[in-house]
Formats: sequence, structure tokens, C-alpha cells
Amino acid sequence: MGAFFVQVILLSLSGVMAPGPVTAVALERGKYSPSAGLFIAIGHGIIEIPLMILLYWGIGHIFHIPLVQDSIYLFGGLFLLLMAWQVAKNIHRPVDKPPQSLSGSNIRSGILLSLANPHFFVWWATIGTALILQAFDYGLMYFLIFVLVHWGCDILWLLFVSFFSHKTHRTFGYRFRVVLSSACFLLLMGFGAFFLVQFGRSVASLL
Repeated sequence: MGAFFVQVILLSLSGVMAPGPVTAVALERGKYSPSAGLFIAIGHGIIEIPLMILLYWGIGHIFHIPLVQDSIYLFGGLFLLLMAWQVAKNIHRPVDKPPQSLSGSNIRSGILLSLANPHFFVWWATIGTALILQAFDYGLMYFLIFVLVHWGCDILWLLFVSFFSHKTHRTFGYRFRVVLSSACFLLLMGFGAFFLVQFGRSVASLL
């Protein structure tokens, strides 16, 4: 049991700590609230926990259907470009005036970013499914603990990211805030463009 959950923690952290849209937005939102990451993680969990349950029931093959993959890449890429544009609009906004845009509340951002991130579904269709199969062999209790441990890793990381962003931008001032927001913008733009290129390649292969 101990070895299994050490594996869960390490693989979960490898997924959540990898640079990605959710981390980028946690950094951006952290400028305005140190607890932003917690609520983003709650929104992320609203999508992730039902997905884990569905995978436990054995429907992971859906993510291998080409039409499903292409749809995720297309809409995910477009949404991330929209997020990048909204971040760019707010780069010079004073921190005492939090933006009302950027996909609404932090919980809603966590939900939408999870749905719009193809790598999220790829991770669960591969590494995540392998972990769930191990938990399935051990029993339902292992699966429930697995869910809590994995989501706990998400919460701790995103909360750390937003807290770090909040403290550092106040310590290092306006220039640091602009650099941080610019990095988030570039990260979201890069992922959005990459996902659209993947969608284009998939369509081109069918022609």
C-alpha cells in the first residue's frame, strides 16, 4: 500500500507541476489573491474526480476515438488563445482592481481550463488509467484514497503557486508583475498554438 501511494504522489506531482495552462492561470490569479490556487484546484477537481470515477468504470477508450481527440485539441486551443488575450489585457492592471473577466471566478477557471487542456485528458488516458487499474486491483478503498491523494497534490501545488505569485509580486514590485504576467501570456499562447497545430495535422492526415 505504501509503495503504491508513493508512486501515486510522484506521478501526480509530475503531472501537476509540469508547466501548463492551469499553473499559468494560478500564477496570474495569485497576483490578486494568495488563495486563488485553492479555488482553481476545486474547479479542476469538479472535472477530474468524475473523470476518475468514469475511468474506474472502464470508459477510458473514449479518449482514443479520433473525433474526440480532434475536438479536444480544436476547442482547447481556441480557448487557451482566448485566455492568453485576456491575460494580456490585464498585464498593466493595478492589483487592487482584480479583473472581472479571465473566465469569471477562479472555480470556473479551473473547470474550463481542465476541459480545454488536451494534455489533461492524455495524462488520464495513459498514466492516470494505469494508476486507476492498480487501485482497482487493490479494491474500492484504495481507489478512494487514490482520488484524495491525487487531488491533494493538485491543491497543494496550485495553492503554493498562487501564494508564491502573491508574495513575490508584492516584494519585487510592478516590473516583476509584468514579467510574470507576460510569461503566463506566452505559456497560454504557446499551448493554444500547439494544440491547434496538432488539430491541423490530424485533419491534414485525413485529407
